[in-house]
Amino acid sequence: MPQVFDHQIQIVNLISDFFDIDFYFVRQDETIESAEYLIAGLDFEESRSIILPSDFYELIAVFDDSNDTQVLLDRTELLGVNEEVNYIFTVEKTDDSATGFKISILY
Repeated sequence: MPQVFDHQIQIVNLISDFFDIDFYFVRQDETIESAEYLIAGLDFEESRSIILPSDFYELIAVFDDSNDTQVLLDRTELLGVNEEVNYIFTVEKTDDSATGFKISILY
């Protein structure tokens, strides 16, 4: 039986326009609504950590607009969180994305 490792993930909000961004770590058999792992309400320049077991996750960043509608900022491809490295994810403005925002992974 394979051994399961936990990984510390750091998330940083680098978008000055948005406070209270929610980050969902969505596994293949989950949706945002059923995601077991999330960081909720991350403000500008705030950083927070979460411990995730080894698995494949899609990271989805959303915020609630003034009508309490979830607006997608960005989502990653399915990522394997299984290396023995420190994972740091940032969300920031970019001109390279349809939404104008991008999640970046730093190792």
